[in-house]
Amino acid sequence: SSHFGSSQGKDRQKPRRAMKVAIIGAGAAGSACAWRLLTGKGVEGLSVSLFEMGRGAGGRAGTRHVGTCRGLHVNHGAPFFHVPVADTQVKPLLSALLASGHLKPWAGKHGVINAESGALSAGGASRGETALGGEDFARYIGHPGMSSLAGGCLELAREASQGGLAVQFGTRVKELRPRKSGDSILGWELFDKDAKHLGIFDWVVVAGATPALARWRAGFKEEPPVFAAAEASGSDLLRGLLARLDSPLKYDQTHVVLLAWDVTQDSSMVKSLQCLPFEVAHVTDDEALAKVLVQSMGPQYAVVALHSTGSFARRHKKVMGSESYVSVANGVTGSVDGERAVGLELLGAFERLLRKLGAPGMSPPTWGPTLHRWGAAFPEPDLGGLASEAWALPAERLSFAGDFLAPPSGCVAAALRSGLAAGDALLRQAQGLPVEAPSLGAQQRSSL
Repeated sequence: SSHFGSSQGKDRQKPRRAMKVAIIGAGAAGSACAWRLLTGKGVEGLSVSLFEMGRGAGGRAGTRHVGTCRGLHVNHGAPFFHVPVADTQVKPLLSALLASGHLKPWAGKHGVINAESGALSAGGASRGETALGGEDFARYIGHPGMSSLAGGCLELAREASQGGLAVQFGTRVKELRPRKSGDSILGWELFDKDAKHLGIFDWVVVAGATPALARWRAGFKEEPPVFAAAEASGSDLLRGLLARLDSPLKYDQTHVVLLAWDVTQDSSMVKSLQCLPFEVAHVTDDEALAKVLVQSMGPQYAVVALHSTGSFARRHKKVMGSESYVSVANGVTGSVDGERAVGLELLGAFERLLRKLGAPGMSPPTWGPTLHRWGAAFPEPDLGGLASEAWALPAERLSFAGDFLAPPSGCVAAALRSGLAAGDALLRQAQGLPVEAPSLGAQQRSSL
């Protein structure tokens, strides 16, 4: 039997056999979930298989390693993140990552620049800080790149579990097939985009919104796999939750243009970047440019990331980076000219800003402009009473985790909290302790 948590006698304290868990997505939420599961106490023999369609861990807090420029890595998503000091839920994970060297504190300068006047003003550094209303928080950055946040979670999980973690990158889960006995779901079989069998699992954690929602349709021209899974499961709860998620869950988008200069060959760009008063500059009164991030000033490379406004990204929504996973996986070609035009438009906005600040000019970059488009950068959910750090469905043996489930949405700390909460619920399930599923409510059920 693959039933866990029988309420009878001793079985309540101990699972009957080792639990096999699949996590789909190795961003901040999925990686934190793996860490929580494999460093948790009181559950023996639990194993985790993590499937990530990208080239490595990180998701929207990822790092691009540039093969053509030795030693160059560029954070192309979240540049760093903040966590409230009072957040005891995330603290053990942060402490472990700081001790292992995967994270370090971030204490850079930040503020707001008006593109028209050049006026400077105070402002938060990372998304969601202003929503804290003055609450104390600390900022962190992955070391050596932001992908070390997720990568560090997996490394620590692997060390703690002594072989209990298997990670497959470049693997897109296309089908979740329920294993049933009558109406009861015993587990799930997973298959990749080529119908290759990935394994049989007692529980699946869907970490991140992309596998579940409209972004999947836009990227892969097919229905998200969890919709077919919901139909095959026969679960009204799962169907209802997905329906609730799918239509109201909107996203803000952004284009990111990445640039690097080899300052050992030409140091003039350093002088220009030194005219920027902030390492993180939020830009106002510019239709195209929303944020400038100076990631490095040397010793070998000066690295800059330019983030577009949401309106600019929507205007150019058909232009995506040709090196992105979605582009490569779908054989998207012919957008290179569009990429260049978008890159040059953002580059022009940056040059105007530098001139406004009295910079001596900008030399041609060694690498870039390279474009990355985040079509689902910042989820903006409206889940009402369903908002929760994670959704765990014991009868369906399925969980959802990600920065879209509870406010403040669209920030790294929310993703970490969600992954940890999903892990906690699963550990409770494995120990035979009660796990509460989300409730749709009578009104929502009647509309299905």
